[in-house]
Amino acid sequence: HFNASGRALDDHVATYNVETGVVTRLSIDSDYITSRGFQVHGMDVIPSATDASRLFVYVVNHRVPLTGDPHVTGADSAIEVFSTTVGSSQMTHMYTVEDPLILTPNDVAGSSDGRSFYFTNDHSVKLGLVSTELFLTSMFPIAHCGVV
Repeated sequence: HFNASGRALDDHVATYNVETGVVTRLSIDSDYITSRGFQVHGMDVIPSATDASRLFVYVVNHRVPLTGDPHVTGADSAIEVFSTTVGSSQMTHMYTVEDPLILTPNDVAGSSDGRSFYFTNDHSVKLGLVSTELFLTSMFPIAHCGVV
């Protein structure tokens, strides 16, 4: 409900080992720490095309806006791209992808190059009753957009 002060401060990504039943919470490198939050929504995990032990983790992050009231502006959503390796307990932040086309992202499907992805916007506007359309963007190369 756009209550930035009541947002969860402990969203995270975890792995589950089906053989041992162990859940491992993945830590994120300290370069990524942000006061805007990590509000995980849709995500995808893809092995690298060049190294099967390297994984790219694409995550929809519904961040708190830099300025303004989220009740008025909506979330400032972005796609976060991380890298990890099979069996690791840490992710390394690679990119924060911001672009006007990333309006209300619901899910993301990453590529094995770590440099492009598909995503869905589940609404045509951030706020209001008109937000009923579902549309899909085409392949989104990271080099095309605002990478922070």
